[in-house]
Amino acid sequence: MKIEGWLNKEEKITDAIINNMTMIYLGAITVLGLYIRFLLKDHVSADMTTFLRPWMQTLMENGGLAALKMEIGDYNPPYLIILALMSYIPMNDVLLIKIPSVLFDLFLAISTAVFVWKYFGDKSKAVFLYTILLLNPLIIINSAYWGQCDVIYASFLILCILFCMQEKYFGAFLLFGISFAFKQQALFILPVLVVLYVQKKQISLLHFLLIPFMNFLLCLPAIIAGRPIGNIMSIYFSQMGKYKYMTLKYYNIWFYFPGNYDEFSPVAIAFTLALIGTGAYWVLKKQIALKGHKLLYFSIWVVYSCCMFLPEMHERYGFALELLLVIYVVLYRRRIAICVTVCLITLAAYRHYFMGNPPFSEELLSVVNLACYLKLSYDGLQYSLKNEIPIRYGVKGK
Repeated sequence: MKIEGWLNKEEKITDAIINNMTMIYLGAITVLGLYIRFLLKDHVSADMTTFLRPWMQTLMENGGLAALKMEIGDYNPPYLIILALMSYIPMNDVLLIKIPSVLFDLFLAISTAVFVWKYFGDKSKAVFLYTILLLNPLIIINSAYWGQCDVIYASFLILCILFCMQEKYFGAFLLFGISFAFKQQALFILPVLVVLYVQKKQISLLHFLLIPFMNFLLCLPAIIAGRPIGNIMSIYFSQMGKYKYMTLKYYNIWFYFPGNYDEFSPVAIAFTLALIGTGAYWVLKKQIALKGHKLLYFSIWVVYSCCMFLPEMHERYGFALELLLVIYVVLYRRRIAICVTVCLITLAAYRHYFMGNPPFSEELLSVVNLACYLKLSYDGLQYSLKNEIPIRYGVKGK
């Protein structure tokens, strides 16, 4: 009887595990993902030493939020406001810098998984996407090891696109404004919003006013602290042309034509605008309604075009591209080879930064990256001729 009673208890336990397996799995993956990041907490990169730690020290020594009146670094105030709030915590400055980025790693994984669950009604895809994002080496290295904040702007940018997929345009433009307030690279997705404005009667020019409004709102604590508005509004303009290199470890087309920055950078910008403008014209001319998978595909192509042809691309500037590719692969199980290749190329660029040399020939990496871009572009063109983007496994129409 005692054995039977014990077996009955064990059966209840195993039944509870089976019935709650998803939640148990998500809890375990979350703990492991955060533990991996914890193991990397002590690494101090060159960027951390040169930029981030001095910024944090200045904030700590000058009253936290009160120090926002000072011109600290070359980032827009919203990120400095986060660092200022963190400066009040009696903790190692390296940890204080990394914690917000790690929390946004979690925010990114949760928010995109919830979207997939709600939009597609597919719990398995949501769980898989959560796992991939939480354990993605590029995300872990960027935030927990490097201490960078790219995940903050990228999270809101990804949500902006996902909101557009749901045709929730007010929220999408609001999210884009938040993303832009954190990083200038959010502008990579602006052409997509412009095309949507032309196509969708639900979007007004007033929606675009949300972009500067959110930037102003998030910069307000710095303005209240005493930093001049003109100084804040000029930050992004001052960043342009600061690094006079055609490419900074991002393996794009300009790796083959480093040339003279002053001579070639205007050409690069004009060419990129012409290329994306041509893509936008094609979408509008062919009356390809940007929604669902078509919107996501076009967004990937636009961001990829910016990374491939604009000057001054750092190795981290493809962060949003890599996230979009991962999401596309999980949702539609297509472009897997391109996604994996692009992520591996970025890992090689990260290695170049940390170790001083890439694992492969940089010329080869640039060629492979260009080949991936051309394949993605060619497939998009082929699909557009049929006015469709075939989905092998996705939910039809989404």
